[in-house]
Amino acid sequence: MLEKGYDAVTIQDILDRADVARATLYAHFRDKDDLMMSRFEAVRGSLGDHLAGFVRSGAASMRDVVRALFEHAAEHRAEYRSLVGSRSGSAILAVVTRQLVKLVREHFRDAVAARELRPAVPVDIVASYVVSAFVAMMTQWLDSPQSHTAADMAQMFQRLTLPAVSAGLNMHGGDRPRS
Repeated sequence: MLEKGYDAVTIQDILDRADVARATLYAHFRDKDDLMMSRFEAVRGSLGDHLAGFVRSGAASMRDVVRALFEHAAEHRAEYRSLVGSRSGSAILAVVTRQLVKLVREHFRDAVAARELRPAVPVDIVASYVVSAFVAMMTQWLDSPQSHTAADMAQMFQRLTLPAVSAGLNMHGGDRPRS
């Protein structure tokens, strides 16, 4: 992918590099996009575990999760840039965004239930807002010269996002939404 770009990589390139037979690849994956998405499933499981920690312990875990995501992107910056800039990149980014929204929504719902909150903004909208902000910051960071560390980005994301999440989920104990 780094040598040719994601769009130019063929199934034959993957077979040659992985030293597997075509039948083996197709026994597990429909195509190269399906293979790429399978890598995100492992990340999704790990992210789910970290988000469960956020629900139990509050904002510090959120910072850790976001920092881990920025660190992962920094370690694989070239791959992410190659993928996002590809023809298939926007479709893959849309799938990843939907998966992240689903995870964040589930965990926000758990937090709301555990704390018996009455959100001022629907949980679905808060989750979409948070993930959209994250994807925008990540994309901008990957596309620009790396002037900020992963820790810096996580801190900026948290600083911008936590007040909105707190207000949206009514975590501050303020006014209750009207029926």
